[in-house]
Amino acid sequence: MLAVTAMTLAALLDLVVPRQAGRIVDAVRAGAGPESLTSHAVAMIAAILVSGLVSGIGLSLAPAFFAAVLARLREQMLQAALDLPQTTVERAGLADLVSRVGDDVSRARDAATLVVPRIVSTGILVTVSAVGIAAAHPAFLAAIAAGATGHLLLIRWYWPRASQAYVAERAASAHQAGHVLATVHGLDSVHSYGLQRMRRRLVADSSRELCRRRMHGRRLVITLSAGLLLVEAVTVALLLAVGALLVGRGSVTVGETTAAVLILVRIFGPVRFILFFLDDFQAALVALRRIVGVIDVPRRQPTAAAQDGDGGIVLSGVSFSYDGVHQVLHEVDLRVGAGEVVALVGASGAGKSTLSGLVAGTLRPDSGQVVVGGGVRRTAGRPRVVLVSQDVHTFSGPLRDDVLLALPPGAPGADDPAAREELLGRALAEVGADSWVSTLPEGTDTVIGRMGHRLDPSRAQQLALARVLVADPEVVILDEATAEAGSAGAGVLDRAAQAVTRGRTALVVAHRLGQAVRADRIVVMAGGRVVDQGTPDELVSRPGPFRDLWQAWGQHR
Repeated sequence: MLAVTAMTLAALLDLVVPRQAGRIVDAVRAGAGPESLTSHAVAMIAAILVSGLVSGIGLSLAPAFFAAVLARLREQMLQAALDLPQTTVERAGLADLVSRVGDDVSRARDAATLVVPRIVSTGILVTVSAVGIAAAHPAFLAAIAAGATGHLLLIRWYWPRASQAYVAERAASAHQAGHVLATVHGLDSVHSYGLQRMRRRLVADSSRELCRRRMHGRRLVITLSAGLLLVEAVTVALLLAVGALLVGRGSVTVGETTAAVLILVRIFGPVRFILFFLDDFQAALVALRRIVGVIDVPRRQPTAAAQDGDGGIVLSGVSFSYDGVHQVLHEVDLRVGAGEVVALVGASGAGKSTLSGLVAGTLRPDSGQVVVGGGVRRTAGRPRVVLVSQDVHTFSGPLRDDVLLALPPGAPGADDPAAREELLGRALAEVGADSWVSTLPEGTDTVIGRMGHRLDPSRAQQLALARVLVADPEVVILDEATAEAGSAGAGVLDRAAQAVTRGRTALVVAHRLGQAVRADRIVVMAGGRVVDQGTPDELVSRPGPFRDLWQAWGQHR
């Protein structure tokens, strides 16, 4: 409100200069001497100085308001992005999400701090100026109306075309970013398979398409500029014609007509500035719609907690499909008792990872119910479910922070540095990572990730398992979490996985039968259904799909 008040006052003060100029014209025509013009000159100088000061205050206050609004929007955007269903992210593509979180937010920020305050101030200026011109004579409004009509027709022509152009440009930008990210992330594979030429061609083609889309937008701006100059010239000519007619009738003076023309010409600059930056504003609106599109996506509903359960997992008649057509799971019923470790076994495509995603809450069932946990939590602030997959991420920064980021803010010892260090050491020791961490140049302070010390997949997986111990969840899901280990690291990761699942309800997607037989119970899946289950001894001893797998695995060990 203070910013709008300052802008309004500045617009009123800006009327002083053209009106005083008109009075000078009338005074000169009346034969007044130079001494009679001093008061008009002083008024003009004072108005310019005060208007500049007040306008500066208004334009400095407005960006702060819009920046605060955008900061809240950015926080909501990031929270919504983290809560997006996994299937939504996979369908849209990671590059599209990165583009929305990064580039689109930057465009909206620039518009909020630069363009929007100008639009507000120009709107106030145009309104006040129109009133000032009408005060000289209402007939002048005819020329103003003609000019406004011309501007509106230009905007009506430009707006939908610019909207389509910038939607296409943002999509092309996301497409280009996707090729660049895929090339960078898969750099080792690109070099191994000699794909450099193909990847360069894909990046070059997407870059050319992006340039083509941007050039189309620039052509629209050039056409808009030419139209604006024509409308401005016609508007001034009309105002001069009306003024000449009114002066001839004695309705207004030459000075009043001069003041009206000066006021009109004076608002052309700000209006042209806004319309020239209309493409930025249009692009910002497209970016804002893309941001709001993420915020408006229905939040992923957390997996339900049983009201009087035993802390286990219950799936009742669960079916799921990724595309809404082809069922991946078919009315699956499964119960995992509290503290029980259940291994999921089956061929690729059997639905094991999909089932684990449903339990973790990253996927939502098409039908049926998934219930996890229940009763009283063991420790306040602890998460209910933690999922560790085969593809883990190492965050850039000190190793200590990479592991301790899993510690919930309200957990005991979260604010005690000594307790945090003790927890870190215990977690690293339990997963067998303490031995190699101690050999790093700076121990737990060593910077890891893409910007620091690079860890092999086995060690990165150990840190992921250490995070689970730090988080101390009620339920652990290991989706082939030890599959990255080679023969040398398999035993280390298997022991780490056992440490993580000990004393917890656990669902383990096993990629080795030797890992599965250490579970309390084995569930065999095929074609999206549970086809057999039992203890390892039961399944090995009786005919069935697991014994067939066990015998085949034993022959090729």
